[in-house]
Amino acid sequence: MSPLPSAAMSFSPWEMFLNAGPVVRMVMSLLAFASVLSWTVFLAKSVEFFRLRRRLDRDARSLAEAASLQIAEERSRATRSVAHMFVAAAEDERIRSHDIPDDHDGLKERIVLHLERLEAAEGRKL
Repeated sequence: MSPLPSAAMSFSPWEMFLNAGPVVRMVMSLLAFASVLSWTVFLAKSVEFFRLRRRLDRDARSLAEAASLQIAEERSRATRSVAHMFVAAAEDERIRSHDIPDDHDGLKERIVLHLERLEAAEGRKL
């Protein structure tokens, strides 16, 4: 028996693509497109989350330094961020509950419930 032909077979991805049939080429093209698309989405979301985390860290430090809810609302008003939404919601609930004296625990519970709803909505948006 004679050995295999001396022509070397190339197993490079490009050579395999060129030697493939039309169906395989289509599948490989779709996979390449899907890969590029998914990496693009991954990078865009990574940048978005990185910016959001940096902004939230900055807002958290600013709010922690605030002496009152009103001061926190004034500081966060300029940013129009998620932190401002939370502080504004807490301030609104405090204002709505001004006619209920000595209801500190109830006020805290209502604020927590409102903030949990806002948090869930922001999570869905992201």
